[in-house]
Amino acid sequence: MPPSPHGGCACVFPVALRNTRLRSASSLPHFRPYGARLTVDGHAWKDDRYTLVAVANGTTIGGGIPLSPRSDLTDGFLEVITADALTLPQIAAILPRLQRGTHLDHPAVHVTRATSVELAPAPGGAPLPAASADGEILGPAPWTVRCAPGALHVLAPPRD
Repeated sequence: MPPSPHGGCACVFPVALRNTRLRSASSLPHFRPYGARLTVDGHAWKDDRYTLVAVANGTTIGGGIPLSPRSDLTDGFLEVITADALTLPQIAAILPRLQRGTHLDHPAVHVTRATSVELAPAPGGAPLPAASADGEILGPAPWTVRCAPGALHVLAPPRD
């Protein structure tokens, strides 16, 4: 998958951050946390309910939203960003922080570095939406994301 013009690919299950911020706001009253099973670098996490599950290699999604501001396309790692099951007022309070890239300091937001991530539906929450990457729908879970360091070769002029 080619890198995004906005900083890399991210497979995202957000509060409906696909498309527009307006859509996000209008979908909040109907949102229920997702039931998901995550396996990170071969270690199964407990089935849980999440407001957000994202696997990022680049820093931004959706035209510049800094979902994973600490990501580095060249470090050989993915960032797994999760947000615990939040109430609607909690989601509304954290969205402005997401826009500024300061959401990673929120106690309900967790970041784990990994080279492989598997995500599958789990009971106890709303069904997972289809995954998307760089605005393209990838399809329903289960899915696996692996980082392949050095797999993309880029022809560029020499650095001065």
